[in-house]
Amino acid sequence: MKMGEMIRTLRHKAGKTQENLAEALGMSTQAVSRWESGGGYPDVEQIPRIANYFHVSIDELFGYDGDRQEKIRAVLARADGLITRDAVTEECITELRETLLEFPEDSQLLLRLGYALSLYGTKNHGARRKMREDGYPVNDTEYNGKNPYFREAAAVFEKVLTLDPEPEDRDSVLARLMLLYGWMGEKKRAQTLAHSCTPVYFSRESMLAMAADGDVRGEWYGNEILALTDALAGALQRAVRTIGTVEDGYAEKILHTYADFFEALFEERQCGEYHLTLYRLYLLCAACTADPEKAFAVFDRAFDHGTAYEAVREQTVFSYTGPLIHGAKKTVYTKWPRWHTDIFRGYRHDLSDAVLERIDREPKYAVLRERDR
Repeated sequence: MKMGEMIRTLRHKAGKTQENLAEALGMSTQAVSRWESGGGYPDVEQIPRIANYFHVSIDELFGYDGDRQEKIRAVLARADGLITRDAVTEECITELRETLLEFPEDSQLLLRLGYALSLYGTKNHGARRKMREDGYPVNDTEYNGKNPYFREAAAVFEKVLTLDPEPEDRDSVLARLMLLYGWMGEKKRAQTLAHSCTPVYFSRESMLAMAADGDVRGEWYGNEILALTDALAGALQRAVRTIGTVEDGYAEKILHTYADFFEALFEERQCGEYHLTLYRLYLLCAACTADPEKAFAVFDRAFDHGTAYEAVREQTVFSYTGPLIHGAKKTVYTKWPRWHTDIFRGYRHDLSDAVLERIDREPKYAVLRERDR
């Protein structure tokens, strides 16, 4: 039974009218009517007052008679199934909101709601950018700031930060908030949060390498190299997308050189989750390559890394080998849903018509055409 139905049932059982309940709560009769008809839900602070009014526990008010954690696990599993496929629905968001009425301090429910809201807001409204007069692309903060899903997601993530989350959760929340505040033009808040983070040279991997000995130390040096190399790959991509080519051929050269270096760290191209990083690097490199033949060759290399990632993306632990990274391991953070791997759409508009024509023509790339529909 949903809360609105339970409120109506308890009210009838107690012989009370909607007006009686509304007066006791300091609410309007219309608000109570909306709750009972399923058109809205009481605010969190109203829940204990409603339970006290009917002399029932909060659990009874929610009509809940099973194990709390089992209910939470079921809701999280349904949300994760949609989030990981980038298929979030209004129903998913509603279920998370309703469950949080019952468990308002559950950080995992809050994490999923924040992530679901940001995904849904991006997919259905977009995070727009526009070109400034000096030629720099910037966020369309006026448009993005009106996105209600972005606003709610930011508020949810901010609440998570007050609940002393696990380090991995905190990192995920901060990264997502940086994007949201950047899109919406909340620069001061973004800067405040950024200054609360640890500088790159004090990374977890660097600290563990310093404290270790023998082969364990070598393992952590490998982890440090991979973490920093991956971070620099992201920085290069963001810079190229923001600044552009700087001069003819420069972006192509630097991206290709760096991708080749990154790839050379691994033996037999067993790149694990870093196949996705290389996929993005080579896609952007293809977009920055003027010669159609060279651009297509780079794109094909990107596609091979994307395909390799799809083959291993369900793994949770990767072990790497190579002269500098021998023994390095990466445990994928499974508590937080990962982005859907189909990022091709984000690069498609950057590729030349000649490259796109070949992609649309050749059977090898059919999966991209199917995902792009």
